[in-house]
Parts: sequence; structure tokens; C-alpha cells
Amino acid sequence: MNSPVIDHPLLSSFKTGFIDRAVLSEKKFQPELLVNERSTGRKVLSVLLRELLHCEAFWFSVAFVTKGGVATLIEALKTLEQKGVPGQILVSQYQNFTEPEALKMLLKFSNVGLRMMTHGNFHAKGYMFKTAFGRNLIVGCSNLTDSALCSNKEWNLKISALAESGIMFQSHAEFEKEYQEAVEVDADFINQYVSLYNEKSRYSRGIQVDIHYQLVNQLHSILSDNRWSNPTRCKSKRWRI
Repeated sequence: MNSPVIDHPLLSSFKTGFIDRAVLSEKKFQPELLVNERSTGRKVLSVLLRELLHCEAFWFSVAFVTKGGVATLIEALKTLEQKGVPGQILVSQYQNFTEPEALKMLLKFSNVGLRMMTHGNFHAKGYMFKTAFGRNLIVGCSNLTDSALCSNKEWNLKISALAESGIMFQSHAEFEKEYQEAVEVDADFINQYVSLYNEKSRYSRGIQVDIHYQLVNQLHSILSDNRWSNPTRCKSKRWRI
């Protein structure tokens, strides 16, 4: 008798995705490039929602999370909480970009473990799901933000494999390693993080103001230049850029 792994439809889908696209196979197992495309209505979010609503467990590892990003998943997360589907989400303090309000939203879900990596240039973007057959993994450049999931030009690759496969073993092991190194997020942690986030915001606004004044001063200098105040000279002069 043949091994169930040898007969698994994943093999045909592997051939379709990596050897010959003409090979017939189950589409749900085929590797897929996920992008946001306004003309066709394609969104990374659509696939993420589908995976969430059909999974038995999930693991997210993302650098940045925003309130808008969590809002796009909120109904799916509520459904998973009602069904008792567990999840773990690992986020990053990198550049203090993750929004405190997003952390507060995630913290409300009793079925979701939430941790933050507070050291190193943690910049991962991966979403893994446990399914009835094995694992689905989405990796690429989409953080958990509404723009990354819905409108930005993003490339992500979705692959399917058995839980015992090398790639899924490596991915889950890496997640677990980083998750254990991260700090558990609770209300006290968020309160401390808020001050760091606000300081970053004030610093960013200061930079924007400085750039604004620099541009205004440069424009004023250009307009004050007598080359621009003398139309005849401007017409006779050949400018090179």
C-alpha cells in the first residue's frame, strides 16, 4: 500500500506551482503570489481572512501593527474566539511604529497570546495557519496594517505543506524561538510603551516641521533670485537639469 504522503494531493500542486503550471491539481494547495490589485479587487486581506476562518490555530509574526490593520480582522478574530481557536501574535518594538491602540484591541481576545520583541531589528512578516491537512504559510512584505493588507503594492507568497515538512518545521521552530525571547504584552506593558510611542511621534512631527521650513526657505530663495524675476533673461537662458 502506498504511503498517504506519497498519494497526497500536495504533490500534484507542487508540480503545478514549481514545475509545470499545466499540471492539474487542487488550487487550494498550489503556491500563490498574493498582491493588492485595485483593478481586479485582489487583496492580501481576502486570503488572510479566508485562512483565519478555516484554521485550527494561527501564528502571526509581524514587525508593525496598526489599529486599522487589526480592525480589518476584528470580526474574524471574534469568530475564532467564540470557536476557541488559539492564536499567538508576535509584534515588534522596532522604530516604535506599532500603535498602542492596536495592542489594546488584540489584548481583548482571550484566545490570543500577544508578545512584543523589544530588542534587535525585528522586521518579520509571516502568517502561519494550522489546517485539517497540515499548514499554510504566508510570507512576504505585508505587515498587519490596513494599507499593507488592502492597498499597498505588496508581494507575499502563500505555500501549503504538511506539518511534518521541513519548511513548516523550520518556520514554527523559528517562531517559537522568537516568541519565547519576546516580552508578554499586558495592560502595564502597553502603558509603558505608550510613552515611547508618543516620544517617537513628537520626534517625527519635529522632523516634518524642520523639513517644511527648509523647503519654504529654499523656495523663497529661488523666487528671490533675479533670474526668476527677469522673464527676458529666463527665456534666453538654457537651463540644464
